[in-house]
Amino acid sequence: MFRNQYIALLITIACIISSLYITCKYYPHYVYNDLKSRVVGTRLATAKLSPYLHKYNPATDSTTLLDPHEKPNEIVNGNTITPTAMLLLQGLHSQQLYIITALWVWLSYAAFFIIIYIAYKQNSHYYIPILMSVLLLTVSWQLHILKGQMYILYTVIAILALYMYKLKRYATSAICAALVTAIRFPYGILFVPLLCMPNNKKWAASYLLGIALLVAISYMYYGSIVWQHYLESMHWHSLENAYAIPTIIPHTYTVPLTMEQVPNIASSTLQAYELRLNPDVFSVQKLLVTLQLPSTTMWLVVYYLLTILILLALLHKYAPSWYKHTPVLLLCSSIALLLADYYLPAVRFNYNYVQILIPLYIIQLYPVTIPKWCKIMLYIGFTLLIIKLNWLPECYSLAEVLCIVSLCGIALQYCKQLYYPVK
Repeated sequence: MFRNQYIALLITIACIISSLYITCKYYPHYVYNDLKSRVVGTRLATAKLSPYLHKYNPATDSTTLLDPHEKPNEIVNGNTITPTAMLLLQGLHSQQLYIITALWVWLSYAAFFIIIYIAYKQNSHYYIPILMSVLLLTVSWQLHILKGQMYILYTVIAILALYMYKLKRYATSAICAALVTAIRFPYGILFVPLLCMPNNKKWAASYLLGIALLVAISYMYYGSIVWQHYLESMHWHSLENAYAIPTIIPHTYTVPLTMEQVPNIASSTLQAYELRLNPDVFSVQKLLVTLQLPSTTMWLVVYYLLTILILLALLHKYAPSWYKHTPVLLLCSSIALLLADYYLPAVRFNYNYVQILIPLYIIQLYPVTIPKWCKIMLYIGFTLLIIKLNWLPECYSLAEVLCIVSLCGIALQYCKQLYYPVK
Protein backbone atom coordinates (compact mmCIF):
# COMPACT_ATOMS: atom_id res chain seq x y z
CA MET A 1 0.00 0.00 0.00
CA PHE A 2 2.82 2.41 0.87
CA ARG A 3 4.43 1.74 -2.51
CA ASN A 4 1.15 2.49 -4.32
CA GLN A 5 0.76 5.76 -2.43
CA TYR A 6 4.34 6.72 -3.24
CA ILE A 7 3.78 6.07 -6.95
CA ALA A 8 0.49 7.99 -6.82
CA LEU A 9 2.24 10.96 -5.22
CA LEU A 10 4.96 10.97 -7.92
CA ILE A 11 2.31 10.89 -10.68
CA THR A 12 0.44 13.74 -9.00
CA ILE A 13 3.60 15.87 -8.77
CA ALA A 14 4.37 15.14 -12.46
CA CYS A 15 0.81 16.20 -13.47
CA ILE A 16 1.07 19.42 -11.45
CA ILE A 17 4.45 20.38 -12.96
CA SER A 18 3.30 19.55 -16.52
CA SER A 19 0.07 21.50 -16.07
CA LEU A 20 1.88 24.56 -14.70
CA TYR A 21 4.32 24.44 -17.64
CA ILE A 22 1.49 24.31 -20.20
CA THR A 23 -0.46 27.08 -18.47
CA CYS A 24 2.57 29.37 -18.26
CA LYS A 25 3.19 28.79 -21.98
CA TYR A 26 -0.33 29.89 -22.92
CA TYR A 27 -0.75 32.52 -20.18
CA PRO A 28 0.37 35.58 -22.26
CA HIS A 29 -1.71 34.48 -25.28
CA TYR A 30 -5.23 34.15 -23.97
CA VAL A 31 -8.08 36.55 -23.33
CA TYR A 32 -9.72 35.53 -19.99
CA ASN A 33 -13.03 36.56 -21.56
CA ASP A 34 -15.29 34.92 -18.94
CA LEU A 35 -13.37 36.54 -16.10
CA LYS A 36 -13.52 39.84 -17.97
CA SER A 37 -17.32 39.58 -18.22
CA ARG A 38 -17.61 38.97 -14.48
CA VAL A 39 -15.21 41.76 -13.53
CA VAL A 40 -16.98 44.17 -15.89
CA GLY A 41 -20.31 43.09 -14.39
CA THR A 42 -19.03 43.86 -10.87
CA ARG A 43 -17.75 47.25 -12.05
CA LEU A 44 -21.12 48.00 -13.67
CA ALA A 45 -22.97 47.12 -10.44
CA THR A 46 -20.60 49.36 -8.47
CA ALA A 47 -21.28 52.17 -10.96
CA LYS A 48 -25.05 51.67 -10.41
CA LEU A 49 -25.51 50.24 -13.92
CA SER A 50 -27.09 46.89 -14.75
CA PRO A 51 -24.40 44.16 -14.56
CA TYR A 52 -26.49 41.93 -16.86
CA LEU A 53 -28.29 44.19 -19.34
CA HIS A 54 -25.98 47.19 -19.79
CA LYS A 55 -24.26 47.48 -23.17
CA TYR A 56 -21.03 49.41 -23.59
CA ASN A 57 -21.42 52.96 -24.90
CA PRO A 58 -18.09 54.48 -26.07
CA ALA A 59 -19.51 57.99 -25.70
CA THR A 60 -20.19 57.69 -21.97
CA ASP A 61 -18.42 54.60 -20.61
CA SER A 62 -14.81 54.07 -19.61
CA THR A 63 -12.94 51.21 -21.34
CA THR A 64 -12.81 49.47 -17.96
CA LEU A 65 -16.54 48.79 -18.55
CA LEU A 66 -15.90 47.28 -22.00
CA ASP A 67 -16.35 43.56 -22.41
CA PRO A 68 -14.83 43.04 -25.89
CA HIS A 69 -16.69 39.73 -26.31
CA GLU A 70 -20.10 41.27 -25.77
CA LYS A 71 -22.39 40.54 -28.74
CA PRO A 72 -24.14 43.73 -29.92
CA ASN A 73 -27.19 41.89 -31.29
CA GLU A 74 -27.93 40.11 -27.99
CA ILE A 75 -30.17 41.71 -25.38
CA VAL A 76 -27.91 40.73 -22.48
CA ASN A 77 -24.18 41.09 -21.91
CA GLY A 78 -21.84 38.20 -21.07
CA ASN A 79 -22.16 38.24 -17.26
CA THR A 80 -24.02 35.17 -15.95
CA ILE A 81 -22.98 34.85 -12.28
CA THR A 82 -25.36 35.61 -9.42
CA PRO A 83 -25.19 38.88 -7.44
CA THR A 84 -23.91 36.88 -4.45
CA ALA A 85 -21.04 35.57 -6.60
CA MET A 86 -20.25 39.12 -7.69
CA LEU A 87 -19.66 39.97 -4.04
CA LEU A 88 -16.62 37.65 -4.15
CA LEU A 89 -15.13 39.81 -6.92
CA GLN A 90 -16.02 43.07 -5.22
CA GLY A 91 -12.57 43.38 -3.66
CA LEU A 92 -10.86 42.82 -7.03
CA HIS A 93 -12.81 44.95 -9.48
CA SER A 94 -10.77 48.12 -8.80
CA GLN A 95 -7.52 46.36 -9.78
CA GLN A 96 -6.08 46.28 -13.29
CA LEU A 97 -7.26 43.27 -15.27
CA TYR A 98 -3.78 41.79 -15.71
CA ILE A 99 -3.40 41.67 -11.91
CA ILE A 100 -6.80 40.00 -11.53
CA THR A 101 -6.04 37.36 -14.19
CA ALA A 102 -2.67 36.50 -12.62
CA LEU A 103 -4.24 36.21 -9.17
CA TRP A 104 -7.10 34.12 -10.57
CA VAL A 105 -4.70 31.60 -12.14
CA TRP A 106 -2.90 31.01 -8.85
CA LEU A 107 -6.15 30.91 -6.86
CA SER A 108 -7.50 28.25 -9.26
CA TYR A 109 -4.40 26.10 -8.86
CA ALA A 110 -4.45 26.61 -5.09
CA ALA A 111 -8.07 25.39 -4.98
CA PHE A 112 -7.13 22.30 -7.01
CA PHE A 113 -4.14 21.57 -4.72
CA ILE A 114 -6.39 21.80 -1.65
CA ILE A 115 -8.76 19.21 -3.15
CA ILE A 116 -5.92 16.81 -3.98
CA TYR A 117 -4.37 17.30 -0.52
CA ILE A 118 -7.67 16.52 1.23
CA ALA A 119 -8.13 13.45 -1.00
CA TYR A 120 -4.68 12.14 -0.03
CA LYS A 121 -5.46 12.69 3.66
CA GLN A 122 -8.33 10.17 3.44
CA ASN A 123 -5.81 7.37 2.71
CA SER A 124 -8.42 5.29 0.85
CA HIS A 125 -8.18 4.62 -2.91
CA TYR A 126 -4.71 5.65 -4.10
CA TYR A 127 -5.87 6.03 -7.72
CA ILE A 128 -8.59 8.62 -6.93
CA PRO A 129 -6.02 11.43 -6.35
CA ILE A 130 -4.29 10.25 -9.56
CA LEU A 131 -7.54 10.68 -11.53
CA MET A 132 -8.01 14.10 -9.94
CA SER A 133 -4.47 15.10 -10.91
CA VAL A 134 -4.98 13.86 -14.49
CA LEU A 135 -7.69 16.52 -14.93
CA LEU A 136 -4.87 19.09 -14.72
CA LEU A 137 -3.57 17.78 -18.07
CA THR A 138 -6.86 18.14 -19.98
CA VAL A 139 -7.50 20.87 -22.51
CA SER A 140 -10.67 21.54 -20.52
CA TRP A 141 -8.61 22.56 -17.48
CA GLN A 142 -6.41 24.83 -19.59
CA LEU A 143 -9.51 26.55 -20.96
CA HIS A 144 -10.98 26.72 -17.44
CA ILE A 145 -7.86 28.60 -16.34
CA LEU A 146 -7.35 30.73 -19.45
CA LYS A 147 -10.98 31.79 -19.79
CA GLY A 148 -11.16 32.66 -16.08
CA GLN A 149 -13.90 30.22 -15.05
CA MET A 150 -15.10 29.67 -11.46
CA TYR A 151 -16.05 25.99 -11.33
CA ILE A 152 -12.96 24.96 -9.36
CA LEU A 153 -13.93 27.58 -6.75
CA TYR A 154 -17.44 26.11 -6.40
CA THR A 155 -15.95 22.60 -6.25
CA VAL A 156 -13.40 23.28 -3.51
CA ILE A 157 -15.99 24.99 -1.28
CA ALA A 158 -18.41 22.06 -1.72
CA ILE A 159 -15.67 19.53 -0.92
CA LEU A 160 -14.66 21.52 2.16
CA ALA A 161 -18.31 21.44 3.30
CA LEU A 162 -18.38 17.62 2.98
CA TYR A 163 -14.95 17.23 4.59
CA MET A 164 -15.87 19.39 7.58
CA TYR A 165 -19.11 17.47 7.99
CA LYS A 166 -17.19 14.17 8.16
CA LEU A 167 -14.92 15.76 10.82
CA LYS A 168 -18.11 16.77 12.72
CA ARG A 169 -17.30 20.45 12.40
CA TYR A 170 -20.91 21.12 11.55
CA ALA A 171 -20.88 24.92 11.81
CA THR A 172 -17.99 25.27 9.36
CA SER A 173 -19.60 22.69 7.07
CA ALA A 174 -22.92 24.57 7.03
CA ILE A 175 -21.18 27.89 6.28
CA CYS A 176 -19.28 26.38 3.31
CA ALA A 177 -22.42 24.66 2.02
CA ALA A 178 -24.44 27.87 2.32
CA LEU A 179 -21.74 29.89 0.56
CA VAL A 180 -21.48 27.61 -2.48
CA THR A 181 -25.27 27.31 -2.76
CA ALA A 182 -25.77 31.07 -2.51
CA ILE A 183 -23.26 31.78 -5.29
CA ARG A 184 -24.45 28.88 -7.49
CA PHE A 185 -27.97 27.67 -6.71
CA PRO A 186 -27.83 24.18 -8.35
CA TYR A 187 -25.44 23.13 -5.56
CA GLY A 188 -28.49 22.90 -3.33
CA ILE A 189 -29.05 19.50 -5.02
CA LEU A 190 -25.79 18.22 -3.52
CA PHE A 191 -26.79 19.01 0.06
CA VAL A 192 -30.35 17.60 -0.01
CA PRO A 193 -29.28 14.43 1.93
CA LEU A 194 -27.61 16.47 4.68
CA LEU A 195 -30.45 18.98 4.75
CA CYS A 196 -33.12 16.31 5.33
CA MET A 197 -31.12 14.03 7.64
CA PRO A 198 -32.85 13.23 10.96
CA ASN A 199 -31.21 14.73 14.05
CA ASN A 200 -29.41 17.24 11.83
CA LYS A 201 -31.65 20.22 12.47
CA LYS A 202 -28.88 22.56 13.64
CA TRP A 203 -26.87 21.96 10.45
CA ALA A 204 -29.98 22.42 8.30
CA ALA A 205 -30.98 25.61 10.12
CA SER A 206 -27.46 27.05 9.83
CA TYR A 207 -27.34 26.12 6.14
CA LEU A 208 -30.67 27.75 5.27
CA LEU A 209 -29.95 30.78 7.43
CA GLY A 210 -26.54 31.19 5.76
CA ILE A 211 -28.09 31.18 2.28
CA ALA A 212 -30.74 33.69 3.30
CA LEU A 213 -28.12 35.94 4.92
CA LEU A 214 -25.79 35.91 1.88
CA VAL A 215 -28.63 36.61 -0.54
CA ALA A 216 -29.90 39.39 1.75
CA ILE A 217 -26.43 40.98 1.88
CA SER A 218 -26.18 41.02 -1.93
CA TYR A 219 -29.78 42.31 -2.10
CA MET A 220 -28.99 45.20 0.23
CA TYR A 221 -25.59 45.92 -1.35
CA TYR A 222 -26.67 45.97 -5.00
CA GLY A 223 -30.41 46.61 -4.68
CA SER A 224 -33.44 44.60 -5.75
CA ILE A 225 -33.17 45.74 -9.38
CA VAL A 226 -29.93 43.77 -9.84
CA TRP A 227 -31.65 40.52 -8.80
CA GLN A 228 -34.54 41.31 -11.14
CA HIS A 229 -32.10 41.87 -14.00
CA TYR A 230 -30.28 38.63 -13.14
CA LEU A 231 -33.48 36.58 -13.42
CA GLU A 232 -34.42 38.42 -16.61
CA SER A 233 -30.98 37.80 -18.13
CA MET A 234 -31.23 34.05 -17.38
CA HIS A 235 -34.47 33.98 -19.36
CA TRP A 236 -32.85 35.71 -22.34
CA HIS A 237 -29.73 33.56 -22.18
CA SER A 238 -31.93 30.48 -22.32
CA LEU A 239 -33.83 31.71 -25.37
CA GLU A 240 -30.78 32.96 -27.24
CA ASN A 241 -28.75 29.83 -26.58
CA ALA A 242 -31.60 27.52 -27.52
CA TYR A 243 -32.46 29.20 -30.81
CA ALA A 244 -28.95 30.44 -31.72
CA ILE A 245 -28.55 33.85 -33.37
CA PRO A 246 -27.39 33.05 -36.92
CA THR A 247 -25.15 36.06 -37.48
CA ILE A 248 -23.16 38.24 -35.13
CA ILE A 249 -23.36 41.95 -35.79
CA PRO A 250 -19.90 43.58 -35.54
CA HIS A 251 -19.26 46.29 -32.96
CA THR A 252 -19.91 49.84 -34.11
CA TYR A 253 -16.79 50.93 -32.19
CA THR A 254 -13.16 49.83 -32.32
CA VAL A 255 -12.20 47.17 -29.78
CA PRO A 256 -8.52 47.55 -28.73
CA LEU A 257 -6.24 44.54 -29.23
CA THR A 258 -5.07 44.84 -25.62
CA MET A 259 -7.10 45.99 -22.61
CA GLU A 260 -5.56 46.60 -19.20
CA GLN A 261 -2.47 44.69 -20.43
CA VAL A 262 -4.53 41.59 -21.33
CA PRO A 263 -4.83 40.55 -25.02
CA ASN A 264 -8.16 40.23 -26.83
CA ILE A 265 -6.91 37.76 -29.45
CA ALA A 266 -6.73 34.21 -28.16
CA SER A 267 -4.39 31.37 -29.01
CA SER A 268 -5.64 29.75 -32.23
CA THR A 269 -4.58 26.32 -30.91
CA LEU A 270 -6.85 26.51 -27.87
CA GLN A 271 -9.65 28.12 -29.86
CA ALA A 272 -9.65 25.11 -32.19
CA TYR A 273 -10.17 22.84 -29.19
CA GLU A 274 -12.83 25.08 -27.69
CA LEU A 275 -15.16 24.57 -30.67
CA ARG A 276 -15.29 20.87 -29.77
CA LEU A 277 -15.92 21.34 -26.05
CA ASN A 278 -19.58 22.26 -25.81
CA PRO A 279 -21.60 19.23 -24.64
CA ASP A 280 -24.75 20.91 -23.31
CA VAL A 281 -28.50 20.79 -23.61
CA PHE A 282 -28.44 23.17 -26.60
CA SER A 283 -26.17 20.81 -28.53
CA VAL A 284 -28.60 18.03 -27.66
CA GLN A 285 -31.49 20.17 -28.85
CA LYS A 286 -29.90 20.69 -32.24
CA LEU A 287 -29.53 16.92 -32.55
CA LEU A 288 -33.17 16.39 -31.51
CA VAL A 289 -34.36 18.93 -34.05
CA THR A 290 -32.28 17.26 -36.77
CA LEU A 291 -33.80 13.88 -35.89
CA GLN A 292 -37.28 15.46 -35.57
CA LEU A 293 -37.60 14.33 -31.95
CA PRO A 294 -39.31 16.13 -29.00
CA SER A 295 -37.87 19.50 -28.01
CA THR A 296 -35.45 20.11 -25.15
CA THR A 297 -38.10 21.87 -23.03
CA MET A 298 -40.02 18.65 -22.55
CA TRP A 299 -36.83 16.74 -21.72
CA LEU A 300 -35.96 19.41 -19.17
CA VAL A 301 -39.31 19.08 -17.39
CA VAL A 302 -39.14 15.26 -17.45
CA TYR A 303 -35.58 15.31 -16.08
CA TYR A 304 -36.38 17.52 -13.10
CA LEU A 305 -39.53 15.54 -12.27
CA LEU A 306 -37.52 12.30 -12.33
CA THR A 307 -34.77 13.85 -10.20
CA ILE A 308 -37.28 14.98 -7.57
CA LEU A 309 -39.03 11.58 -7.57
CA ILE A 310 -35.74 9.69 -7.20
CA LEU A 311 -34.57 11.91 -4.34
CA LEU A 312 -37.94 11.59 -2.57
CA ALA A 313 -37.81 7.80 -2.99
CA LEU A 314 -34.31 7.71 -1.52
CA LEU A 315 -35.39 9.90 1.40
CA HIS A 316 -38.37 7.64 2.13
CA LYS A 317 -36.38 4.40 1.83
CA TYR A 318 -33.28 5.37 3.79
CA ALA A 319 -34.64 7.75 6.44
CA PRO A 320 -34.90 5.09 9.22
CA SER A 321 -31.17 4.33 9.12
CA TRP A 322 -29.96 7.54 7.53
CA TYR A 323 -26.41 7.88 8.78
CA LYS A 324 -25.40 4.48 7.42
CA HIS A 325 -26.71 5.44 3.97
CA THR A 326 -25.08 8.88 3.79
CA PRO A 327 -22.42 7.83 1.21
CA VAL A 328 -24.87 6.52 -1.38
CA LEU A 329 -27.21 9.49 -0.91
CA LEU A 330 -24.38 11.99 -1.29
CA LEU A 331 -23.00 10.17 -4.33
CA CYS A 332 -26.45 10.17 -5.94
CA SER A 333 -26.95 13.86 -5.21
CA SER A 334 -23.50 14.69 -6.66
CA ILE A 335 -24.37 12.77 -9.85
CA ALA A 336 -27.69 14.65 -10.00
CA LEU A 337 -25.69 17.90 -9.72
CA LEU A 338 -23.52 16.92 -12.72
CA LEU A 339 -26.61 16.06 -14.77
CA ALA A 340 -28.42 19.27 -13.77
CA ASP A 341 -25.45 21.22 -15.14
CA TYR A 342 -26.58 20.25 -18.65
CA TYR A 343 -29.87 22.10 -18.23
CA LEU A 344 -28.67 25.53 -17.13
CA PRO A 345 -29.52 28.54 -19.37
CA ALA A 346 -25.87 29.41 -20.12
CA VAL A 347 -23.93 27.57 -22.81
CA ARG A 348 -22.00 24.72 -21.23
CA PHE A 349 -18.44 23.74 -22.14
CA ASN A 350 -16.44 20.73 -21.06
CA TYR A 351 -14.54 22.69 -18.41
CA ASN A 352 -17.72 22.53 -16.30
CA TYR A 353 -16.77 18.92 -15.76
CA VAL A 354 -14.12 19.82 -13.19
CA GLN A 355 -17.08 19.32 -10.83
CA ILE A 356 -16.59 15.55 -11.20
CA LEU A 357 -14.02 16.05 -8.42
CA ILE A 358 -16.98 16.14 -5.98
CA PRO A 359 -18.29 12.56 -6.53
CA LEU A 360 -14.68 11.32 -6.75
CA TYR A 361 -13.97 12.90 -3.38
CA ILE A 362 -17.13 11.33 -1.89
CA ILE A 363 -15.82 7.91 -3.00
CA GLN A 364 -12.51 8.74 -1.30
CA LEU A 365 -14.27 10.06 1.81
CA TYR A 366 -16.50 6.98 2.23
CA PRO A 367 -14.43 4.00 0.95
CA VAL A 368 -16.21 1.32 -1.06
CA THR A 369 -14.99 -1.63 -3.12
CA ILE A 370 -15.15 -0.32 -6.69
CA PRO A 371 -16.03 -2.89 -9.39
CA LYS A 372 -13.41 -3.43 -12.08
CA TRP A 373 -15.75 -2.37 -14.89
CA CYS A 374 -16.32 0.96 -13.11
CA LYS A 375 -12.57 1.51 -12.84
CA ILE A 376 -12.09 0.71 -16.54
CA MET A 377 -14.85 3.14 -17.57
CA LEU A 378 -13.37 5.86 -15.37
CA TYR A 379 -9.92 5.34 -16.89
CA ILE A 380 -11.28 5.42 -20.46
CA GLY A 381 -13.39 8.48 -19.68
CA PHE A 382 -10.45 10.41 -18.25
CA THR A 383 -8.25 9.34 -21.17
CA LEU A 384 -10.80 10.74 -23.63
CA LEU A 385 -10.85 13.98 -21.64
CA ILE A 386 -7.11 14.39 -22.30
CA ILE A 387 -6.72 13.36 -25.93
CA LYS A 388 -8.31 14.71 -29.09
CA LEU A 389 -9.66 12.13 -31.55
CA ASN A 390 -10.54 13.66 -34.91
CA TRP A 391 -12.37 10.48 -35.93
CA LEU A 392 -14.56 10.69 -32.80
CA PRO A 393 -16.17 14.16 -32.92
CA GLU A 394 -18.07 13.76 -29.62
CA CYS A 395 -15.20 12.19 -27.66
CA TYR A 396 -15.52 14.72 -24.81
CA SER A 397 -19.28 14.10 -24.48
CA LEU A 398 -18.63 10.35 -24.58
CA ALA A 399 -16.01 10.78 -21.83
CA GLU A 400 -18.57 12.46 -19.59
CA VAL A 401 -21.16 9.75 -20.24
CA LEU A 402 -18.65 6.99 -19.39
CA CYS A 403 -17.67 8.72 -16.15
CA ILE A 404 -21.29 9.24 -15.05
CA VAL A 405 -22.23 5.61 -15.85
CA SER A 406 -19.20 4.50 -13.82
CA LEU A 407 -20.26 6.67 -10.87
CA CYS A 408 -23.77 5.21 -11.03
CA GLY A 409 -22.20 1.72 -10.90
CA ILE A 410 -20.23 2.72 -7.80
CA ALA A 411 -23.46 4.00 -6.19
CA LEU A 412 -25.03 0.59 -6.85
CA GLN A 413 -22.00 -1.04 -5.22
CA TYR A 414 -22.57 1.12 -2.11
CA CYS A 415 -26.14 -0.17 -1.97
CA LYS A 416 -25.00 -3.76 -2.44
CA GLN A 417 -22.53 -3.49 0.45
CA LEU A 418 -25.23 -1.97 2.67
CA TYR A 419 -27.72 -4.77 2.01
CA TYR A 420 -25.19 -7.58 1.74
CA PRO A 421 -22.22 -6.59 3.94
CA VAL A 422 -19.08 -8.69 3.75
CA LYS A 423 -18.87 -10.82 6.89
